[in-house]
Amino acid sequence: MGSSDAASEVRLVETSHHVGTYATLSHCWGGGTPIKTTTENISKHLLGIKNECLPRTFAEAVHVTRKLGIQYLWIDSLCIIQNDHDDWEREAVMMCQYYQNSLVTIAAADGSNSDAGLFRDFDTLATRPCRFRVPDQQGHIRSLCVFTPQMSFRRTQFNMPSLYMSKSLALYARAWVFQEQVLSSRTLTYYRDGFTWRCQEMVFDEKPPLMQTTTDFILDDKKTQLRMGSDPRPIEAGIAELQRKWIYPRPELDPILNESSFHKRGCMDPSNDFLLAWGKIIQDYTDRGLTNKSDRLIAIQGVAQAAAAVAARTYFAGIWVDTPHSIFMGLLWCVSAVGSRNRGRTGVAPSWSWASVSSQVIWLGHWLCRLESRITIVGLQKQGALSKTEGELTMDVNIRPAMVEDGYVAQLTDWEDENRGHGHPERMSRQENCSCHSR
Repeated sequence: MGSSDAASEVRLVETSHHVGTYATLSHCWGGGTPIKTTTENISKHLLGIKNECLPRTFAEAVHVTRKLGIQYLWIDSLCIIQNDHDDWEREAVMMCQYYQNSLVTIAAADGSNSDAGLFRDFDTLATRPCRFRVPDQQGHIRSLCVFTPQMSFRRTQFNMPSLYMSKSLALYARAWVFQEQVLSSRTLTYYRDGFTWRCQEMVFDEKPPLMQTTTDFILDDKKTQLRMGSDPRPIEAGIAELQRKWIYPRPELDPILNESSFHKRGCMDPSNDFLLAWGKIIQDYTDRGLTNKSDRLIAIQGVAQAAAAVAARTYFAGIWVDTPHSIFMGLLWCVSAVGSRNRGRTGVAPSWSWASVSSQVIWLGHWLCRLESRITIVGLQKQGALSKTEGELTMDVNIRPAMVEDGYVAQLTDWEDENRGHGHPERMSRQENCSCHSR
């Protein structure tokens, strides 16, 4: 990024090795295109980028980075050559390293494009508690701080700040941003009425009670019954829990978080926790918007890379394929009723993978609470790049037609051919070549 002088220009730094401490920016591109590096202007950007050419979000992120004493800032549209497909593919698969190795990610949560900026004008009195001096039973004067429920970031059924009920924050609706949130060990998030810091130890907010341990933040979310789609804190708490278990695990410090809620209900062997967590990840991820459906696999590749290293599993085409059981679990998905209205093929994955469809999916791993597996994986042939895969899956399985709606069997149907057992499942061997090709 260049000099720490606020008035100096920034410049693109080209390096093939570690350059030191740096920050990353998480932001929405929006309908337009922010300033970007191309094959035509990369030489110019290496010399310098005029401050007036930077959109507001970039300029304010540079300001924050310099105030933190950090020299470098990674911004996707500037650090990836946007019209060079080979460079884009190389850099896209490096997202895991970029965000995991970043000292801090600056998140522009309240901006639908790069001109929205980080900073907002708001009434500081709205978050400032009233201070009272009151005597205790011994006659000593004590100073107490009193605040209204709207001032707190703690969520109960009696406390839902109107701020988060007005409209959703744009950043939390983007699929590419999901892995940026999951992979960042420290995040400084700018909302529309302040900012929040979350790391692996603590969560800080401008609203009282001002700070919580990250563990308490996660557990508070588990106790909360009320959910609002526009409230980002359940997302933040879910990401924090995911990080504690599968991205930055520290089991000796978080015994409570390592307990499986499925296992405690007598529903699932705890060894399946990872596969259940992955199913929830896919549901959340596919509920977010993605401009190019061809990015379906690559936009979550960084999370898969990080999780594979921790869980010691093998990933392919959106599912885990290290054991027949994990393949079976990965096949239990369907298109949601909402997503079915925009159903379409992505062309980047075999038809048995959730990544083959462009709509939101529902993952049915919870069915295993009352479902006995009768599937035998005969073989899996796989090939292709990280962003586009081809695969042939051969299974030996009992099958019967059924209608599935929103994750539940709505109707079992009989075979049309009466010679096939009059509605009883017939053991058969099914082989489907699910190779996908670019259109």
